[in-house]
Amino acid sequence: NRSSDRGAYGVVLDIMSTKRRMSFRLKGPSSSAELDAYVIASVVFWNGPRGTVGDYDPEDCNGTNVEYDSMGMQLRPRYVKVDGTTADPEILLWTRFANGTSDEQTIHLPLTVNLQNFHRFTFDFANDESTVSLRSSVSFNFDESQLAVLHNVPESIFGTTNVIFHSWNRDGFLPGLVDVFNPPKTTIEISDIEFSAKLNNSCDYGKPFYGWKSPIIEYQAGIGWQPLTDDVKEFETVFRPSKSCVKTPCPVSNCDMNSTTKMVPFNLTNLHLAPYANRTAYVQTGLLPLSSQYRQPAMYFVTIKAVTASGRIVVASSNGLTIDVTPPVPVFVDHVDVSWDVYEPTRHQSSNSTIALRWRFYDLESFVVDYQWAVGTAYAATDLQRFLSIGLKTFAMNDRLEGIIQPNKTYYASVRATNGAGLTDVAHSLGVTYVASALNPDAFNQTIVLLNRFELDSGKNLSVDIQIDRIKYTDRLGVSWGDISLLDTIYWQIGTNLKGDDVLPEMDVGFAGGSEAVIENASLILNGENVGGLTELIARVKPGYSESENFFRLEPGRITYHRIKVCDLSHQCFDVVPNPIVVIRDEDAVEMSVSNESLRLFVKKQNLVDDDVNPVDKSHSVSIEQLMVCDPVKHLL
Repeated sequence: NRSSDRGAYGVVLDIMSTKRRMSFRLKGPSSSAELDAYVIASVVFWNGPRGTVGDYDPEDCNGTNVEYDSMGMQLRPRYVKVDGTTADPEILLWTRFANGTSDEQTIHLPLTVNLQNFHRFTFDFANDESTVSLRSSVSFNFDESQLAVLHNVPESIFGTTNVIFHSWNRDGFLPGLVDVFNPPKTTIEISDIEFSAKLNNSCDYGKPFYGWKSPIIEYQAGIGWQPLTDDVKEFETVFRPSKSCVKTPCPVSNCDMNSTTKMVPFNLTNLHLAPYANRTAYVQTGLLPLSSQYRQPAMYFVTIKAVTASGRIVVASSNGLTIDVTPPVPVFVDHVDVSWDVYEPTRHQSSNSTIALRWRFYDLESFVVDYQWAVGTAYAATDLQRFLSIGLKTFAMNDRLEGIIQPNKTYYASVRATNGAGLTDVAHSLGVTYVASALNPDAFNQTIVLLNRFELDSGKNLSVDIQIDRIKYTDRLGVSWGDISLLDTIYWQIGTNLKGDDVLPEMDVGFAGGSEAVIENASLILNGENVGGLTELIARVKPGYSESENFFRLEPGRITYHRIKVCDLSHQCFDVVPNPIVVIRDEDAVEMSVSNESLRLFVKKQNLVDDDVNPVDKSHSVSIEQLMVCDPVKHLL
């Protein structure tokens, strides 16, 4: 019952009684600024063929008579005439007879209200018995107040008449088109169209209708591939409500006093809905698109059609549903040790009070709607904790098991997933073992070995108070460990001071399950396999680290400090600190300050012409923990 931007909207009015009424609410026109003075909103009672309309234009002095009877109302805005005078806004009522068989009649009423709000317009049709001709008349009411009466109305209007709401431009005015994406437009809104009942029909359960007060007499349901369609299952009646006595002119004897608004369940049967639909994807390659077929979960939409007593309908669709015939699919169910990392899967833990679990399922059709989890002392058992709902969380923890979890015993968990169709699947963990005993740090001190090392010995007495080991190579370092039970992983860190990590930040070198890690040719090699350039690996664990070249070299005399962090299967860790390493090659000369005495360094400069040697005496005082190492001069300056 509402029209917007359509130009014209029509209904059929059947006037067959001694007193009839038609009423509606109207707002507008609402127009672009350049159209304000030219848009005329009009209501025409047209006794001509459908699809055509003949309106009345008092400014068309050369107008000709029309073939059909008609009557109407116009809302005319303020207008500047050609002669410069101004015509005030008005309501124009008019009647016209076919082929000029009777004089036209017009009534001009001042329009003094703002039509940007809704106002009610009412036409009362009646036989006029006060005149000899007994012509019919129409009373015009504005917002429940009678403003005028039109006498001498064509008789045919009181039969079956087309009522047409439309708008048109005065003088055929067309504004210029400035913006093609936002052209000038006008909008008129009409609502609450009400016709009184037919003769001898006291209750309005058929045409004509009571506008917004017409009751719904039938609900239909259908199924389609898209909203508002029934191409899968055609509409069929699913419910006929009782006739309500509220807000209708029906007598109480002809309606249900107990009629109320309620939710109505319904069923659609004899359906054959496929769970999947075939789709086609197109990919543009060159001049011709390539197509490929694929399957996806089928989406169906249920549409409800409400039918009023007047025959008007309104439809609404669901947000879509899928036909799911498969349960959720598990991806993983892993235990985690909350004292170590809530994301890292584990088969061992150090906690004797907590079982924690992380999992993942997927369901492409109706999605997972609920998870439940349980804990037991055997695979798939639930003797420690029955299934408990946790919603859509994918992490759960029971920390009230202290005194129940026993050392070196394995415990299991289960997860049950339910999808939107009510289908379920259960997945089980591989178990987690409580490890009570940790590794022996003293045993590890004897097991960890730094590769390529040997006792510092250059043929001279170099004994000092600290233990320091020597390596010959400037481009490699390594560490090895034996086959140690309960070992989980090993972290290696290298720095140029006791706690530094400027050479190698703490890095997991035991994840590959081997027993050796080596830095060689600026790469990290685990058990003989190159796992990546050193610069790239450091950048992963040190945010902001940037080196353009993958380079590693230790200058002679450089002392490096190593820290080895060892973690057992229960994720208990401790540090092993081997002796510092100093780089001394076979060709290097070594002197050591034993009692903090000064060391004297002689640098010889040889003249290639006269072979004269000019010694240069340089002294350098070092601490007791320092060494002075000289690299032989191979290039003369």
